Amino acid sequence: MTKWRAIYSTIIRALFTGVFFLTFSLQTQAQTPLELLAPLDIPLILSGNFGEFRGSHFHTGIDIKTQGKEGFPVLAAASGKVERIKVSPWGYGNTLYIKHSDGSSTVYAHLQRFDPQIQDWVRNRQYKGRVFSIDLTPTADFVFAAGDTIGWSGNSGSSGGPHLHFEVRDAQQHPVNPLHWDLPITDNRPPEVGKLKVIPIDVNGLEKREMDVDAKAGDTTLVKAGEVHLGVWSIDRLDGASNVCGVYSIDVKVDGEEYFRCTIDTLDFSVNKDMNAHVYYSTWKKGRKSVHRFNKLPGDRLPIYDFLSDNKLVIPVDSIMKVDVVCKDVHGNSRAKSYFLKGDLTPPKYVCKEGESSQIVNKIAETNSVTELRVGGVDVNIPKGSLYDKEHVYLEVYDSLEFAIGSWDVPLKKAISVSVKLPQDYRQENWVARSVDDKGGVSGAIVCKQQVGRLDFKTKNMGRYKMDRDTIPPRLLPKHSGTPVVKNGDLIFHVEDAVSGVEKIEATMDGEWILLRWNPKKKEAIYKASDSVHEKGSKVKIEVVARDAVGLESKWSGYVQMK
Repeated sequence: MTKWRAIYSTIIRALFTGVFFLTFSLQTQAQTPLELLAPLDIPLILSGNFGEFRGSHFHTGIDIKTQGKEGFPVLAAASGKVERIKVSPWGYGNTLYIKHSDGSSTVYAHLQRFDPQIQDWVRNRQYKGRVFSIDLTPTADFVFAAGDTIGWSGNSGSSGGPHLHFEVRDAQQHPVNPLHWDLPITDNRPPEVGKLKVIPIDVNGLEKREMDVDAKAGDTTLVKAGEVHLGVWSIDRLDGASNVCGVYSIDVKVDGEEYFRCTIDTLDFSVNKDMNAHVYYSTWKKGRKSVHRFNKLPGDRLPIYDFLSDNKLVIPVDSIMKVDVVCKDVHGNSRAKSYFLKGDLTPPKYVCKEGESSQIVNKIAETNSVTELRVGGVDVNIPKGSLYDKEHVYLEVYDSLEFAIGSWDVPLKKAISVSVKLPQDYRQENWVARSVDDKGGVSGAIVCKQQVGRLDFKTKNMGRYKMDRDTIPPRLLPKHSGTPVVKNGDLIFHVEDAVSGVEKIEATMDGEWILLRWNPKKKEAIYKASDSVHEKGSKVKIEVVARDAVGLESKWSGYVQMK
């Protein structure tokens, strides 16, 4: 009996041990970060990194150079299933999203083309839906193992040159820094740290950006005594390229006490444009200078702040404040700088940006309330939550069709509404609002909605605007000669618009819809002979229509000898 009991006990212990180690193994596996391979089998040199400032948002991936060329095989960084496919003339262009076993995803953008199975499947959906731009959740199973070719590198969408944009997203679809994985990227260069930005604060709690001062490291700089906000210019560069990248973390001490710490490590698409609140917007908007603020603005929702002091920074007269800054990159390279600020009674000269017109109204706008400005037939509504901080805003009207809404260096969190009274003798249709620069040049175009006697539009940019009519339809013609047919049998059309921009371009062949691949950068739209919609050698009637944002159209039609 004792013998059998011993055998039984041994079996139970073995089973328990097996279950324990299986459970432990599964738990360990679940907690282990996903292993990633390099998505390109070429030397990985970056033109952009995670967290750098881009336009009005943080960059959410890394940009890998492709030697100025397209067509390198793009590899699945980990095994998984394609969960999303997107084609667009803008943004990420041709993009694949692959979901992995731990719930995370990798994203591959600006592709030239997809894996043939995916390419055929997407083209069938484009023809079925009669659309070029498309955002698909595959019904078919496109499964790839790590290292499989999923497509080829390109320059599609809003890419500024051939490269691969590569992202890693966690299970909640938050972008995380791909450089935390052991990708073969060399980085021995510490961040560059430049001048400290010092911004005086007035008695109303408003930043006096016109009076900001740049302090050089190591020097003692005279600044206006009183409350100030601070920021520092800092960028990073990696080995093998001179491209400007972003820093990973910043630590700040004031007079030896910790004051600020941020780490740009995990981002959130829903608040990513709050980068405009973190960056010192004046220098960013004007010259793309990367100055990181040390004060979090009230409307800033970014998840990057590790420590924020509750203390206001006040520099007494003749007192010296020491500011120590340490900037690091994700590979552990760091650079430290110290700055010395001395309080001064003599304020810098204040330059007023207004006064060109007698039709002007000024207000102090709060972040948590609605602000309305009305003068000279122009009405502006700044909704609650549109501003990141308390701001001095104004509306100045120069004539019936040109006006300024506050200063260009005020970032907006949400769009503001503008309504303009239209003179009675003006035509009502096809109006746009255009931005006016310091030299009077106009750019961009926001299409207006017409009401009786008024023009309405929304904008996310303060500054000067001019109302204008778009009377010029798009330019549409064969790209190279009188016929759109080129040597390989494709059809290529040139298409562009001078004011409001091309919104849509469509074509038919003998009355049947055909797919035009629209590339705004090259100002061309292409029908691929490989679509095999036509019979080789046939003569067909081609009709093309290009439409701009206000609805003006251009048409081209003709009989074409196909190849």
